[in-house]
This record gives sequence, structure tokens and C-alpha cells, in this order.
Amino acid sequence: MLTQGNNNLSGYRILILLLLISGAAALLISCASAGTGITISADGNQSYYLGEKVVLRGQSPDADAVYLFLTGPNLQETGVKLTSPDKAVASGNPDSFTVVKTKPDKSWEYSFYTANLKLDAGTYTIFALGQPKARDQLGPDAASVGFIIKRPFTGVTISAEGDHSYYLGEKVVLRGLSPDADTVYLFLTGPNLQATGVKLISPDKAVINENPESFTVVKTKPDKTWEYAFYTANLKLDAGTYTIFALGQPKAKDQLGPGAANVGMALKKPFITANISSLNVVKGQPFTVTGIAEGLPPQVQIWIIGDAYVYTTKTPVNSDASFTYTADAAMSGKLPAGQNYLIVQHPMADNQFDFVVSGNYIRNLKLNNGTNVFQLTGPGSLQGSDAAAAFIAAISDQEANDHTLTNDVYTMVPFQITDAGSPTTPATAATTAPVQRTTQHAPLQYALFGAFVVAAGIVIWKKH
Repeated sequence: MLTQGNNNLSGYRILILLLLISGAAALLISCASAGTGITISADGNQSYYLGEKVVLRGQSPDADAVYLFLTGPNLQETGVKLTSPDKAVASGNPDSFTVVKTKPDKSWEYSFYTANLKLDAGTYTIFALGQPKARDQLGPDAASVGFIIKRPFTGVTISAEGDHSYYLGEKVVLRGLSPDADTVYLFLTGPNLQATGVKLISPDKAVINENPESFTVVKTKPDKTWEYAFYTANLKLDAGTYTIFALGQPKAKDQLGPGAANVGMALKKPFITANISSLNVVKGQPFTVTGIAEGLPPQVQIWIIGDAYVYTTKTPVNSDASFTYTADAAMSGKLPAGQNYLIVQHPMADNQFDFVVSGNYIRNLKLNNGTNVFQLTGPGSLQGSDAAAAFIAAISDQEANDHTLTNDVYTMVPFQITDAGSPTTPATAATTAPVQRTTQHAPLQYALFGAFVVAAGIVIWKKH
């Protein structure tokens, strides 16, 4: 039987419950109504040079269009159109505002290009509304974002991708800003080049003041950025430190203006490494050659020289400078037993192989417009180690006094071919036997039931 105290307690509990329900409902209504306004934000740190692009974005939950206007130094106090700062906005006239359509997901975005606008340096505010209302008639749903416009940068900027150290033959990506010039003029200085600068793609040609064709010319993009890929292959450049200059006018180094910019870089001599999957290859078994060809030539040339045997092929170089060649069983089966020599040839900066097979001879294409170096096959030819030694000596002699880094280089790996008469037992792949486990049911699933039984027992015990 309930007592009066119990009735009061129940009443209090009902009252508290009603208050909680009412508060939760009010909170839900408040949260729902809070998201009905328009929002606006600007990318970046809200500080821009005049000429830069300002990306604006936000949400518009209840309006299909967003109306933007601008306020700031020496502009109409009620606001002006973003693309026409000399034209004031007028309440009720959508055409006087910058209008942005809301996307299906209720977001909006607008790119505000500040180039070619008559704006002073200073602090500005962009307003976003769901109706075409000027500043003197703003509603509660209006939002705004402030930003600073700085005096335009009148020069050109330049940077080089990566660590500014490259192997001759690699691509150097240059990029920068050119706020006031539609064209960027580039030239190069460095070891054994004209002191006033040379054209990037023709290092033997000096740049000439006021002669645009003597420079490397890059067009500026609509967002005032520029980019140029400088390919160092096939150029007569020494290893060393270079400087690339960027200007808004065709001026050589002796007439640089204050708007010029430059970036330094080092060009290094390319090299090559190679490895073979086994130094003892079983005749008729496949093997793999891997390596690195710095300078990123399109391909390397692989030679295998043995007694009365010569094999040559080309294999491509990957973008990370690695290369791989796999000799299949058929090719491996043709190799002579005993000592063989793997030689991998790098074409260097001109990407042209100087030494090739020509009939029974190895021919040097650069020596006197083509000269046979020695006989490689047929009666009277050099064999095995003698042929390999003569070949690498020819490459080394030509490369020794090469200041242009266009003469080939090589790497050599001697290896043995073992007769397949006593084949090696193939390795057995390791296997892991699954461990058999007996599933044990966890006792915790019965713990709750046990606790309930114990508690019920205690209560019944106290009552009795």
C-alpha cells in the first residue's frame, strides 16, 4: 500500500521527468533553428596580394542563391559588387550583387579574382546573404568574412622542385608567381657558360637584352602562376652549380632589375649500378638483373660476354631510376659454362649509346663518326675475359676526358654459369601447420546470471 510520502515522491519524479523532456525538446528546437543562416569563409590566412585569387565558400541551408558584396577603403559604405568595385549594390536589385548559386548539398563556392580591380591596400569585408540587401538593410541571416589586401608584388618568383640537386639528364620542374607580367623570361648561368646568361634549352647561345627569342619564354597562367619543365638531357652542361634567373622582361644578367628572382641548383654526373640475382647461375635457369641508372636515361644496354658468346639487349629505366631485366630459361640455356661477364651501359646525358654491335665488331659511333674497336665474334675475335676487358677499356678511355657528361659509362658484374648436369635441388617452401585449439567457452557469459541469483537470495533471506 502506498503512503502519502510515496505519493509525493512519485509526483516529484514525474515533475522532474517532464522538465527533462521539455528541456530536451527546447534544445532540439534551438539546434534545428541555429543552422538556418548563411556561412562564409575564405581560404588561406585572409591576407592576399592584389592580383591573387580569393576562394570563398560556405553553406546556405534555406536559400538557392547567395548574394555577395564588398566593403572597404574608399568604397561605397553600403557595399559594392565584387567584380565591379565602382558600382554600389542596391537593395532589391539582384543584378547589382555578385550572385552565387547554391549547390544541391546546400554549399556554395566562389573564386574572387582581385587582378585588374581598382582596390587600395587595406582591410576589406565580404558579406553573404540569402536576399539582395545592402549593408544598411542587413538581416539576421547575414554572414561576413574579413581579409587584408596588400600592395601587389611587382616582381617574379621562382622555385625548383626537389632538393635542388639533380643528375644530368633528370627533369627540373620550375614554378613561381608573376603577378604583373603575362610572360616570364628565363636564363641560365654556370660553369663555362656566357657570364650574361644562356637560353635553357641552348646553353651555347647567350641571351640578348630586349630579344625575347634568345630567352626561354613561359606564359603566365590566369591565376598568375607559371611552370616550366627543364629537361637537362642532351645538353652540353658540365657538372657543377648553376643559377636560373626569372624576370618579367627580357633582360640579361648585366641589366637585371629589382623584380628579378633566381634559384640555384647542382647538376651531378650520372652513374649506374647493377646486381644479378645469383653469381652462380644454373644453365637453363632464369635469373634477374636489377640496378639504378641515375640521370633517368630512357633505357640502358645490357651485355653478356662469355667464351664464343655475346648477347646484348636494351631495357627501360623506371621513373625512380631503377631497371630490371629477366633472362628466361631459354636465354639462360644458351650461355656458355664457366666465367661470364654482365656489363650494363649507361648512355649518359645525350641518351645515345656510343658503343654498339656492328656485324662481328664492337663499333664506337662517336670516334671519327664511327670506328670498329675490335672483333667480338668469328675467327680471330677476342673471347671471354679478353673481350670484356677490351670493351670496358674502350668505354673508360672515351669517358676519361668527358666534360660534357655525354660519353657512356658502365658497370660490370662477373658471374659463373654452372652446367645443368647436376641440378640443384629446389628449395622447399616453408609451411606453417595450423595449431589445433580446443574451444573453451568463456565463463563470463554465466557470471551475470550467477550474480543475479546470489543477489535475489540475499534479498529473500533478509525478508525472512
